[in-house]
This record gives sequence, structure tokens and C-alpha cells, in this order.
Amino acid sequence: METAGLRHGSADRRTGERVDERTVERAGPSRIGERTGEQAAPSRGGAGTPRPRGAEPLPRPGTGVRRRTKAAAVRLLDPKEAVALPFVALVAVLAVSRPAAVTHPDSRAALALSGALVAVWWGLAARLPTWHAPRPHRCRRVRDLIAVLTCLAVYPSLRWAVPLVHPGHCDHLLAAADRWLFAGHDPVPVLDRLVDPVTTAVMALAYACEWAPLLALGGFLWVRGRDREWSDLLLGLVIVQCLGYAGYFSLPAVGPWHGLAGRFTVPLGDVLGIRRYYLAHSTGVDAFPSLHVATIVLIALFAWRDCRPLFWLTSPLLVVIPASTLYLRWHYVTDLVAGAAVAVLARTCAPRVNRAWDAAHRAVPPPRRSRTGRRRARDRRRTIGPVAPGPRAPRRTADPCRERPRPGPR
Repeated sequence: METAGLRHGSADRRTGERVDERTVERAGPSRIGERTGEQAAPSRGGAGTPRPRGAEPLPRPGTGVRRRTKAAAVRLLDPKEAVALPFVALVAVLAVSRPAAVTHPDSRAALALSGALVAVWWGLAARLPTWHAPRPHRCRRVRDLIAVLTCLAVYPSLRWAVPLVHPGHCDHLLAAADRWLFAGHDPVPVLDRLVDPVTTAVMALAYACEWAPLLALGGFLWVRGRDREWSDLLLGLVIVQCLGYAGYFSLPAVGPWHGLAGRFTVPLGDVLGIRRYYLAHSTGVDAFPSLHVATIVLIALFAWRDCRPLFWLTSPLLVVIPASTLYLRWHYVTDLVAGAAVAVLARTCAPRVNRAWDAAHRAVPPPRRSRTGRRRARDRRRTIGPVAPGPRAPRRTADPCRERPRPGPR
């Protein structure tokens, strides 16, 4: 119906309703369409008929699939499991496709441990109805430990997995970055003048104390029942490890003891055997970034938030561990800077990811029990038999104060 065709006192030919010209001018075409039952014509540059107020927007193609996939991931996985899953899957695919590359005993033990942890997770998820329960629940802590151990078990497999993806080493690039930072000088060989057997033993002990603050802070949060802080700490640790793995795949490097071997003039020695142990179990690609520095910085940041006395107690390790990585010739200065940046990023993202994931988990409706599940429950009731009758409930008596309505005349 044309708006211009309506006059004062005229009637609509379709509905027979009398339309006033002043109403037309005041309401506009959209109101006339509502009065006469006709939809407004699409605008010249619009996308079609305007949607009525309060109506649901039309779903885009593929939106339902993405929504169901997101809901399933949020309902079935924890943030730590979701972050570690890509690297676990990558190592599993490489191990299946190239089994001959897995020759070191550490790599084989790590693959066996990863498979056992995945089997335990799957078995508990199938047996425990509360396995996917929201926090706080004791099952969530068990899931956290399984996720962290599975993520850590990926590390020994990098010995053979990284050369399959990125062969060669990038020590020359990291050494060039150090020279750029220090005006053309290599900072690590300068520490040769400080080499001493006692200093080497102290630095080796400090380097081996990386996990002590983590165990202390994690145990404190576990005992106090601070589940949210516990989850933030472990998610930050998983993020640090996975970002470190990404760095190893991107820039595999051995370290200054290999890349700058000709620049050192004084042997370090190894009184306690710690350095020999790390050389035997090193992956050979774990220089950039420094996970020792990233871990101790992350623990210090969380200890400052959650347990201030523990922060002051372990604060000397913030200086000694980075110094030991340079003194023992494990890392370049660039590795230390990258490790600290990774720790700050993990500390910033972990609480936000946990809060967003929990909010999405609460918004997802519980899954409907399938027909197979209903059939199993019915068969279980038939197998067990009828339930023994319990005490009979008291019979409800009519209220004497309430009169029963009398039937009316027929």
C-alpha cells in the first residue's frame, strides 16, 4: 500500500479500515504497515524486512554447530586440559606416525606416563557422575593434578618431537640477540672470572630448587581450601609450560654451553653431580624461553597475591635462579627476558580464563540423559527388583474448617 495514496477519511482496500491522513503522517510507513497488516518495504541499502521489536535474531549458518561444540568443550574440559590438549595430541600423532624416532628411555617413559594419565582421566570420567561437576569439588582437584602431570610429561618427548617439526638449532640467533642487547659483547662468557667450585655447587643447588616454592605454595592453598587460587596457580603453570613448548618448536636451541663453547676458558666442574644429571636428561632444544625463570617468576607473582610471607621467604630465589642459569651456561640473556615475559602473561591470563570458563560452565545446561542411559537405568531397576516398602506416610485428612462445595441443581 502506498502511503501517498491515503487521504483523509479514505479506507484501506485490503482491510477496510479507515485511515486518517494525519495518522499516516505522524506514524510513518512502518506504523501503517502494522495497522493494515502489510510489511514495510526493504530500504534501498538495507538487508530486508525489519525485525519486529522483541523478536529473536535469525541464526547465522553454522552458528548452532559452533555453539554446540563450545558447550561440549566447556562442559567436558577444564581450562588446564584445554590448554595442554594440543601439545599432548601433537606428541601422540608424531609418536604414532614416527615410532622409530622414540629411542631415549626418558621419552618412552614419558609416553607411557601420558597414556596412563589419559586412561585414568577417561576411566574416572566414565565412572564418577561428579567428574564434570563445577567448583568447588574434590574431583576438580584430582583433575587439576592429572592435567598438570600430563602437561609436564610432554617435556621429555620434545627430544625427538621438535627435530621432526623444526630440524636444526637457532643458537646463533639467540647469541646475536645477546650481542645486540650488550653492544656487541657476549655477556655469558664474562662470568668465567667468577668460576669457583663452591660457587658452582651453590648455583647448582639453587638451579635444582625450582619446584620447591611451587610445592610450598600449592600445599598451602590445598590445606587452606582456597580452590580458586589453587586453580589459578596450576592454570598459570600449564600456560607457562605450553608457551615454553611453543618456543622450543619455534626456536630450538641448546644453550651457551653448546653455542658458545669456544668462548669459555675456565671449566665449571661438577662437585655434586647436578650439572651432569641435567646434561643427561636435557632435551637439547629447551633454551628459549627459560622455563626455570618463568616458573620462579610466576610463583613469586602468585605468592605475592596469596601468601605474602612465602613471597618474602622465597624472594632470594628470584635473583639466584636467573643468575644460576647464566653461570651454569644453560641460557642466554634473551631466554631470561622471554621467560619473565611468559610468566607475567600467564599470571595475567590465568584468573581471567578461569572466571570466564566457570561462567560459561554455569550457563551451559546439563546434558540430557540418552536413551541408552534411560534403558540402563530401567534394566538396573528390573535386575535389583522392587524396592522394599518403607513406613507408610500419614494419611491426609480433610480440613474441617473448609467446606466441601455442594453440587448445584441439575
